[in-house]
Amino acid sequence: MTCAREIIQEHPGYGYRRILPELEERTGQTVNHKRLRRLLSEHELSLSRQASKHSPSPVQEILDDAAGQLNLVTGLDPAPLEVFSTDFPELTCAGGNRKASLMAVVDLENKYVPG
Repeated sequence: MTCAREIIQEHPGYGYRRILPELEERTGQTVNHKRLRRLLSEHELSLSRQASKHSPSPVQEILDDAAGQLNLVTGLDPAPLEVFSTDFPELTCAGGNRKASLMAVVDLENKYVPG
């Protein structure tokens, strides 16, 4: 494992895919990638690199820009069944293998769910 430690210190941006050929070149032995990952984990040789964050979607950018201006019923006194709210939560089922979306429509005035 000392050879792997040296590689990580020399190249902190390397992941296991880049460490593997470097390790094989230095030791002259073939190493399985699964074994390398397990050994890195067992010896607590965490890799310092991290995946970059994804950029926000165009819809998320619009919502972020309009924050605070999205409540269209502020100052209104809506009658029952006049103003509705909805949400689209994603539900997982079958042990996490399947997904379903639920769309519930809720009346803002009396919290009645018509559909």
